[in-house]
Amino acid sequence: MKNKPVNNQVPQVSLCRKGAWLNSGLPSALKRSIRDKFGLDIEFCDGQNLSSTKESTYKDYLSALFHLEPDGFIFQNNYLVGIPKIVFLESEACLDAAKKSPYWDDVIGFLSYSNKDQFISNKPVFQNSDIDKISDFLFDYINKSVTSRPLYGLALVGGKSQRMKKDKGSLDYFGKAQGQHVYDLLDDVCEKTYMSIREEQSNLAYLNGMKDHCLPDKFLNMGPLGGLLTAFHKHPEASWLVLACDLPYISKENLDQLIKGRNHFKKATCFKNPEKGWSEPLCTIYEPGAVRAFHQYLSLGIVCPRKALMNVPHEVLEVNSKLVLQNINTPEGYKEAKSKTQTNVFENEGNYQ
Repeated sequence: MKNKPVNNQVPQVSLCRKGAWLNSGLPSALKRSIRDKFGLDIEFCDGQNLSSTKESTYKDYLSALFHLEPDGFIFQNNYLVGIPKIVFLESEACLDAAKKSPYWDDVIGFLSYSNKDQFISNKPVFQNSDIDKISDFLFDYINKSVTSRPLYGLALVGGKSQRMKKDKGSLDYFGKAQGQHVYDLLDDVCEKTYMSIREEQSNLAYLNGMKDHCLPDKFLNMGPLGGLLTAFHKHPEASWLVLACDLPYISKENLDQLIKGRNHFKKATCFKNPEKGWSEPLCTIYEPGAVRAFHQYLSLGIVCPRKALMNVPHEVLEVNSKLVLQNINTPEGYKEAKSKTQTNVFENEGNYQ
């Protein structure tokens, strides 16, 4: 299929084959069960005509996607190749037809009124009345869908460093440029890592040989939010762990804690800044679902990443030290932080507990 208008970043399953199930109340029962048991909001959509963006049902799909922001979709009779499907078996002929269809490899399970088999071709078979079993199965599928997203790292080194009066990514806390240090921290816990830079920074010494790992801002003069959106446009399929280069006390242990406490169903997972009392936006995992909201804030002239983060659903974790999220923006602050990082003072303040 050349035209696949459905959003692959939102988990989706199709209930295939017309039949008595359409009037059985099963879709509504599944929606209630998934909401009550797992706290997820699933939208049902007539998917039969979603093969073209020109169809009227496509507008209904977009309306649900953008206004309701569901955790997933269950389509009715969407036969597009690539959409996972649960096929209703009303007869043996239905099974034969499914096996011959181009979407056979997309089938993840079956519903049957009469078939007593537990599996067909290693795919589970449910009875129409198995609401709990079906909802558990759908939750497991949706959960695997969101947890299987790749996690990429984004080292934020594109600031203008006006107060520091020197490129903050070029500062040396640990025997190498801080931009390289942040990149290495992220690269140790992420599948891929990139540097978020301004175009004019490309000649900086610590970026030599890093051309393929640099993402020059495409959203200009918008600060870290522009860098994050540039990253999402590069890899919309990924979630992004961002880390600013002016947070020198962040350790690998902190990043491990962030990843372990990640809530895939929220727009972001971050730490609470213990000194300032707000959610820290520059050491955060952002999920693909955050992109739409961030574009909306940009359209209103809001480029502050903290304001954007505070206005989307996000998971907040605690850190054990006020020092961990302290940002360093002045020469005096750099001198003090350099002394602490060299003497490992911050380890004794709870950073690794």
